Amino acid sequence: RGLQQRPTDKIILLNQMIKEYPQSSLSDDALYELGNTFIATGRAHNAISSFQKLISDYQQSPLSNKARIKLGLTAYNLGDVHAALKYYRELLKHNPTKKESSEAIAGIQEIYIDDLQDPEGFESFLETFPAFKLGNAARDSLNYRVAFSLYEDGEYKEATEAFAKYLKKFPAAIQKIDALFFKAEAHTILKEYEQAFVHYAQIIEMGASQRFEEALYKAALISYNNNKNFEEAYRLYNRLYELTTDQKIKFDATMGALQSAFRTQNDNAVMRYANLIVTHPDASKTQKAVAYFYRAKIAQKRLDYDTAINAYNLATKDMHNEKAAESRYQIAKIYYLKKQLDLTETYTQKAIEKSSTYPYWVAKNLLLLSDVLRDKGDLFNARAAIEAVLENYTQDAQILEEASNKLEFLKTIEGRNTRIDSSESSETLQLKENDQN
Repeated sequence: RGLQQRPTDKIILLNQMIKEYPQSSLSDDALYELGNTFIATGRAHNAISSFQKLISDYQQSPLSNKARIKLGLTAYNLGDVHAALKYYRELLKHNPTKKESSEAIAGIQEIYIDDLQDPEGFESFLETFPAFKLGNAARDSLNYRVAFSLYEDGEYKEATEAFAKYLKKFPAAIQKIDALFFKAEAHTILKEYEQAFVHYAQIIEMGASQRFEEALYKAALISYNNNKNFEEAYRLYNRLYELTTDQKIKFDATMGALQSAFRTQNDNAVMRYANLIVTHPDASKTQKAVAYFYRAKIAQKRLDYDTAINAYNLATKDMHNEKAAESRYQIAKIYYLKKQLDLTETYTQKAIEKSSTYPYWVAKNLLLLSDVLRDKGDLFNARAAIEAVLENYTQDAQILEEASNKLEFLKTIEGRNTRIDSSESSETLQLKENDQN
C-alpha cells in the first residue's frame, strides 16, 4: 500500500497488525513504520504516540533508539526544544551505536547553540558524557557560532554581547579578528560608532589580515563623519591608499584623503590627492569638480589668483551645489582683490542670479557688490545692496554684523561728502556776495 501511494490504507493495515499480533517479531517494526508514515502525512502528534509506544512496549527492540531519534526530531520540528533534548538525552543512556550517538549529539548541539544560544549549557551537558567532552578548539568554535548566528539573524544588540562574551572567554580566540569585525559591524548598524571604532582600530593594530583593509576603511569613515577627527581620518585614508591593491577601494581612499586633508589644512596633501582625482579615469564629473574646488581653495590661499579662478570655473562647470555657489563668489572676490571692479560687478550679479537657492552666498555676493559700488562712487546703490541683506537675510549673525559694519562705514562716507558739499556751497555764496560788493 505504501508503494501504491495509499498511506491511509497503509496506516489501517499497520494498526490492525499491531492490534492483532502484539507478540509478533514484526510489531516493533510496524510501530516504527507507522510513526514514519504519520510524519510523512503531516500527523506529527500521532507519530510521537507510535514511537513512544514502541519504546515502552518493546524496550529491547533495536529500533527503540531509532525511535528516540525520531522523537527528538519530531519534537524539535514542533518547536518543543526541551522535549527534543529529553529524547536525545535518553538515547545516550541506552547504549547507542556510534551513528546514533553522533545524530543525538548533533541534535543537542543544534538546540543549545542555534536555539538557546547557550554554549556553556552544551559544554556542561557534555561534561556528563566524558566520551564526548569538547576540546578547546571545539568550545571556541561553538561560542563564536552562537554570536555569529545572532548577527546573521539581525539581533545586533544580542550579537555584540555574545561576541564580547566570546572574546572575554577566549583571550586568544581562534576567530578573534572575525569576532572583532562583526562586533564592530553590529555596533555600526546600531549607530554605536565609538564602540565600533574601537574594534576596527584593534583589527588595524593586529596587522595584515583578511579584515584589515575593510577595518581601515570603516574606521576612516567613522573618524571623518562621526568623530570629526579629520587628522585621524586622513592618516587612515592615506594608509589605505598606500596599502590597498583594490582599485575601487584605492579611489574611495583618494576621495576620503582629499576631503580630510582639506579639513586639516594639509595643503600639500590636498594638491596631491586633488591631482590624482582630476586625472583618474573612474572619477565622475562631480568628483572631479570637487577636486578642482579644493585645488582652487589652496591656490587662492597661496595668492595664485589666476590658477584659482581657472580651477573655480572648472568646478562650477559640473557641480550644482553649495560648493558651486561658493566658487562663483570666490571668483568675484578674487577679481575685487585684483581691483578689477567691472569684472567683479559682472560676476557678483551673475553669482546672485545662479546661487538663488543658497541665501548665505547671495548675501555674501550682495555685500561684495556693495563694496564695488562704493568704490565706484555709487553710494546710493551700495547702500541698497547692504539694506537688501539686512532686510532679507536673518540666518547668520556674522553676515548681519558684517552688513551693519559696512552700512556704518557707508554712512560715514556719506556724511563726509555732505560736509564737503555744504562747505562748497558756503564758499560759492561768499564769492557771489564779494562779487556784488
